[in-house]
Amino acid sequence: AGAAGTSDSQMLPSPTRKSRASTSMLYLGSLEKDSDGQDYARFQCLIIKPNGYLSIMWDVVTILVLCYDLVVIPLHAYELPQMAFWHVMELFVTATWTVDVLVAFIRGYEVQGSVELHPQRIIHHYLKTWFLFDISIVTLDWVLLVFESGDLVDWLRFSRVRRALRFLRLAR
Repeated sequence: AGAAGTSDSQMLPSPTRKSRASTSMLYLGSLEKDSDGQDYARFQCLIIKPNGYLSIMWDVVTILVLCYDLVVIPLHAYELPQMAFWHVMELFVTATWTVDVLVAFIRGYEVQGSVELHPQRIIHHYLKTWFLFDISIVTLDWVLLVFESGDLVDWLRFSRVRRALRFLRLAR
């Protein structure tokens, strides 16, 4: 029994629709196809909600790694002792930023107050925005990790360019 002649099943909230210019997507309920006819349900389980627990935990990890970078990168201007710790941490940091690039391909984003969880749109958005920046830093990090010495490598390791790129990551 419900209000004035309606049954309980009629009072249940219906799935909400997310409107776009020519596309609307049903994202509560069945995730079969969007209005363009694209089947994305099989990839939907991989998408990370931008305000979900997994996303927040990943943000905490990347903030801690960024703080480490903010402290350690300036220290590279001095002769740090050759310890396994520094090499392991450099490998961990580089791997973390590499995984962050991959995570960005499956992490939803907010646009004008609504959350975009459509895999194809997420990928397209990331490729148009931060991908080139992120991949250039990660590539530089891997080059510096693989080639441990040399004039160019030493210059890149201590240069302000690398530091500035890392600080820009904070703005992201």
